[in-house]
Amino acid sequence: MTNYLVILDPSLLIWDQEDYDARSHVYWRLAEDFILLLDTLDESPFEVILSATLAEEIIAVFPADQLTTSSDLRDFVSTVYIFLAKAIEESGVYSAVAGFSFMPDVCNKNHLSGLVAKETSGILEHAFKSSDGYFASHSTVWTYPDAALSCLEISNRKYPVLIDGSSYAELRASVSRIYQAHDKHDPIYGYGSRLPTDLSEADIQQALNVAIEIGGGNGLCAKCQKDGTVLIFRRHHKNFYHAYPIESSEYSKYGINHSLLPIGETQDALAGKEGKQQKKQVLQKGG
Repeated sequence: MTNYLVILDPSLLIWDQEDYDARSHVYWRLAEDFILLLDTLDESPFEVILSATLAEEIIAVFPADQLTTSSDLRDFVSTVYIFLAKAIEESGVYSAVAGFSFMPDVCNKNHLSGLVAKETSGILEHAFKSSDGYFASHSTVWTYPDAALSCLEISNRKYPVLIDGSSYAELRASVSRIYQAHDKHDPIYGYGSRLPTDLSEADIQQALNVAIEIGGGNGLCAKCQKDGTVLIFRRHHKNFYHAYPIESSEYSKYGINHSLLPIGETQDALAGKEGKQQKKQVLQKGG
């Protein structure tokens, strides 16, 4: 399970034809950054939420024929179609409910149809009611002089908005799970469930990186590769988590299926993989 939902501004893929004709070269930056954005979302605890109706509407109006004439944009076109096809096929795609009156300014663009605005509005309403949400946009699709957006405000709550590729790394860093030890679970002096003395913070962080949600609001759970310790992770501040071990007798209490738990790889294992990859690249280059 992921912790954050991301809604993509439909203007990223439904372009204002007049604006594109006037400054098409500016949109090349958007094409590059969109691919980078999807890569960022794949590597982070995000889930892109998109209705099937909106995905199909974007496909219908996406300027593929125009863009494929430029070799620089062919990768962008391919990436967009793969992304949208995947969104339509996935069972978890959200279906916007008719009747939403919520309509943020981001939807009120002349070149967006009423259907696009309704679907986007419904998705935003759903996402920001149920979870921490992010609205991803880009400076290229905003033609107004004061449109250097830093956030989207909905019902007196503000949510970050991405406006260029340089901010993607910052977003990933801001929401990536970070392990922070708690005195209660100190291996020696803890007064609660103590962590094993042979587990390093790096080992615990690797488990946190792959941890999955467990039922009943009990946090996240994963196994450490080093010694098989099963850890429960609790978020205590923003994206900071502390951890404590549990015994097999407690699995049923937490609704845990031990055989399905992800395993966090140790630093040594990761270093070994990186070394093999580097060696492979050298061999491929003939070095």
